[in-house]
Amino acid sequence: MRTVDTDRFATDADGAADDPTKQKVFERIAAMAPKQLAADYRTQPRLALTKAAVHAMVQGFLDDKALPALHRNFPDYEKFPKCARRAMIDIL
Repeated sequence: MRTVDTDRFATDADGAADDPTKQKVFERIAAMAPKQLAADYRTQPRLALTKAAVHAMVQGFLDDKALPALHRNFPDYEKFPKCARRAMIDIL
């Protein structure tokens, strides 16, 4: 593991093994049954975005990139049936 402040690999001499959080994770993993999938052993990241944040990201992508590209490549895009326009956005 690289440390953020020095960009070098941490060693036991750095006290990394004494970190209480790492010790708890080690104990949790040691208590698990052997021969699990690798994904079962690692801590799962938690991604918490509000609906509003997700909507803003999608709307930004549509407004800044997707729709301009569609209009550039298909000048009559707005005349296409609604289902065709939705399908083209889904492809992106």
